[in-house]
Amino acid sequence: CLKDGEVQSALAHQGIHLSLRTICNCRKLLSIPNHKERWNGYYGKDAAFGRSLRLAEKRFSRIPAEPGVYELSLPWKLDYPKGRSEVLYLGCTRDLRKRIASYPGNGLKNRRLKEFMCQSQGQVLVRFCRAQHYRALERQLLSNFRSHFGTLPKANSVGA
Repeated sequence: CLKDGEVQSALAHQGIHLSLRTICNCRKLLSIPNHKERWNGYYGKDAAFGRSLRLAEKRFSRIPAEPGVYELSLPWKLDYPKGRSEVLYLGCTRDLRKRIASYPGNGLKNRRLKEFMCQSQGQVLVRFCRAQHYRALERQLLSNFRSHFGTLPKANSVGA
């Protein structure tokens, strides 16, 4: 996830000298979003989230029964005070598979999350990251999200 200036520098090391404007125009022609849009910077290097899975597909066997942190998101961006993000909820658990498998059911207690789940019509995505110190990582991610976007994710009511 390189910035345009970093792309320019890397190309210069290869003997290819382009202006930032040219790099920016090429990126736009290829429909590559800018660095800020590509980098969902709240998690930084603290978490290695995997690829997104659709909750509605119920492929829970792909999710490890291990402790970790998970992120629920939508395929569209939500407005936050300092920017836009797809992230809807951040959580942690002792058993990722069991916790994530509980979301498609009717027993959701989180009212905000329940509303988004209904509105999204099965479009909610989940990503997870294994972590032994999952509670500390969740606190760090919530704190990072709050400082990057100005508030907690829409469906998180308490946190960092």
